[in-house]
Amino acid sequence: MSIKDASNYTFYFRLIKVFHKQNHPSVLIYTLLVWFCISGSSLLAGTTGKITGIVRDASTEEPLIGANIIIEGTSIGAATDIEGRYIILNIPPGVYEVKSMMIGYTSVRIMRIKISIDVTTTLHFQLQP
Repeated sequence: MSIKDASNYTFYFRLIKVFHKQNHPSVLIYTLLVWFCISGSSLLAGTTGKITGIVRDASTEEPLIGANIIIEGTSIGAATDIEGRYIILNIPPGVYEVKSMMIGYTSVRIMRIKISIDVTTTLHFQLQP
């Protein structure tokens, strides 16, 4: 708990004492409700990032259905849909190597991809047959 949080708690507890002494239970309940809503909003902040993109055939520019995209060194990955699109969610922040591969195509690796909290990173791949 930071000093700012401690001072906020002290302020709210003093406020509760004042309302309680004046017998205003509805105001007390309203104050507590607002305080919990404001305090709880930080709990909803994201802690992971996301990668999205499209995988295409390098010679025909057609989307590749079922291509695999993996984050090397993890068990995180995805496969492309019918339009060649993919989304990888819940990636912890850090720097990664991302690899795209499909049977019959040469694999492509993109290095030093930085994943940040609450940021969507777009990576498009073009695989050679």
